[in-house]
Amino acid sequence: METIDWITNNSIKIEDSNPDSELKIFKENTPAKFVNAKIYGFGEASHNTKEFFDLKAKFFKYLVKTQGVRSFIMEESYQAESGINEWISGGKGDITTIAKNFNTGFWYTKEIVNLLQWIRNYNLNKAKEKSPEWINNINPIVNDEISITKAIRKYIKDNPEADEDLIEDRIENLKKIKSKQVGIIELDASLDIDTVTEIFIRINQKGVVLSNADFVMSKIASDEQHGGNKMRKMVDYFCRLLVDKSFHKHIVDNDTNFTESNYYKSIK
Repeated sequence: METIDWITNNSIKIEDSNPDSELKIFKENTPAKFVNAKIYGFGEASHNTKEFFDLKAKFFKYLVKTQGVRSFIMEESYQAESGINEWISGGKGDITTIAKNFNTGFWYTKEIVNLLQWIRNYNLNKAKEKSPEWINNINPIVNDEISITKAIRKYIKDNPEADEDLIEDRIENLKKIKSKQVGIIELDASLDIDTVTEIFIRINQKGVVLSNADFVMSKIASDEQHGGNKMRKMVDYFCRLLVDKSFHKHIVDNDTNFTESNYYKSIK
């Protein structure tokens, strides 16, 4: 009874085991010991259980984002881990071949492979953010918080080999974004699909010619009566997820209307 009482008083509810969703309830009730810890260990009641792997991935992502955790230790041989570590750090190869380096069979699962892919994407994105070649925050330039001269001077200081004339030209073009005109044609919602198609074809004869795929996707999106707008989103999201699985979090956090639809279940 003492053990059961302790578990009852100290356990925290978790929404689900989905590795790509947020730990909202846990975040609001995080134990002090958890916040102040430096090492986190995650066990499992059985090997090769999908939900346990998913929970580990869910918590690891949470720790990376909120606690500054940067190491993920697995019980494996050095030979296997070294190749995997090189790959998630941006090395060459593909995830299927790399994952086969595991000597312990229960690590070679879809859930672990997805987590390794997430770690690699995270590392690559962070590398770009830290690179001096990238201006991570353009708001001060676009919003006139700093002068072009100051922006150029700072960039050249961080990248001494850069062409100053080229950088000046690029930053000036960047600053002009606010004054660029964007044409918008708003059609009446009562227009039928054939009329919208005709307008599309006429507009397409001027300026940048759109592809047949653009035409088809626009026609699908305009048919809201049969869920065409959500079908269009499904195609867009699916294509994005093929190259960036971490984009799933963006969908969950920013498009609840879509995540509640059957189309979301098709690509989840």
